[in-house]
Amino acid sequence: MIDLKRDVYEKLVECGVETVYFYPEDFKNLPVISYYEIENSDSGYCGSEVISDVSFQVDVWAEKALTVSEICMNVDEKMSGIGFRRAFAQDLNEDSVYRKTMRYSAKVNNVTLQMYKK
Repeated sequence: MIDLKRDVYEKLVECGVETVYFYPEDFKNLPVISYYEIENSDSGYCGSEVISDVSFQVDVWAEKALTVSEICMNVDEKMSGIGFRRAFAQDLNEDSVYRKTMRYSAKVNNVTLQMYKK
């Protein structure tokens, strides 16, 4: 098993927006990025090396849809830059708060930490 939460967090913080694990505590200080791991499973073995399928969900929350879009472009660049592929994206509107949810996936070699877009 491999844990990439810190790597993902450090990249998302570079977007210049408050970043939290799992879900925002409140919606008074927007915009905010939330993220959490949605998959971490072994998908193959080669000697002592394990290839893991790792996926994260990243949500961007803001008071304006255009703000969400601008931040999402930055998030997508950061996540792609560390080896993830965007597998899903959807706009949502929840009680006057705009949200876009995105899912990113990669295959990771647990020994070399090399990432392959899945």
